[in-house]
Amino acid sequence: MSESLTTFIPAGGLGSRLLPHTLEVPKPLLLMGAPYRRIIDGPLAICTEPSERIWVSTDYMADQIEEYLAGQQKITTIRDSGTLGSGGSLIEHYEQFSELESDGNLLVLPSDHIYDGDFSIEKYLAVHRQSGADMTLMTVPQKSYGEYLKVDGELALGIEKVPSAHDVSTTGTYMFRNKYILDVLQRLRRSNETSLNIYKDIVCPAVGSTTVSHFFVGAGEGFWEDTGTLKRYLRSNMRLSGNRNVIDSRAEIAEEAVLNRCVVLANAALGEEYDIKDSIVTASNDGSVHVTCVA
Repeated sequence: MSESLTTFIPAGGLGSRLLPHTLEVPKPLLLMGAPYRRIIDGPLAICTEPSERIWVSTDYMADQIEEYLAGQQKITTIRDSGTLGSGGSLIEHYEQFSELESDGNLLVLPSDHIYDGDFSIEKYLAVHRQSGADMTLMTVPQKSYGEYLKVDGELALGIEKVPSAHDVSTTGTYMFRNKYILDVLQRLRRSNETSLNIYKDIVCPAVGSTTVSHFFVGAGEGFWEDTGTLKRYLRSNMRLSGNRNVIDSRAEIAEEAVLNRCVVLANAALGEEYDIKDSIVTASNDGSVHVTCVA
């Protein structure tokens, strides 16, 4: 199996779980506490060096994302014709993906996930290559949300909604052998489906029907978190900033305002009457301020 790696980052979603804070700024460009500037900087930080090329698909507020990424190393933005889901985006751009080397590898890296510590794409790729699998799922110790993977060593045996003791959590980060994913996409294209989810429509049918392995990221091997909900978004910002406020440089905050463990986005203006904690704050173009307390 070739060592070549192409990374695909789907970044076109509406960010509906982070409303109202994604009304003016797309989710990948929301602030993320140090060492990242924006959410999407986290995935880009780990994949740029090992990847030969990086494709970022856009749709919702595409202009903002394309402008932010313009000129960055190895990155090409590809615009979806609509909000298609991550799988639908792969199918829409099939002709571009079909030019990949058949013995290379495709990494699907969500734009709203945090990876840091000792996390290594190179180790992930090595496990994938050594397994000879068509697909390798990144997994972590059991989380309290999502579905669970039944495993035996490095092999994935099944998907379960209720975990047993040795099951692991899937993360939405996937590594495919190019030949395999291109064959799947070609087959799905013939069905004329346009809105598809990679996990539900590609990953789940594969587990148990082809060779699927997993790359487990345990304690001391790196950190992973999905920032797609308000609670997890605030939690990741606090962890990365050492529980300090994370504030956009465009925000205007009165000296008398009191903020504790808050994320202030966009061009919010906070007067002296604000005394808030554990909150996400943003402003609409009309100047109205949105404060979401995340208990």
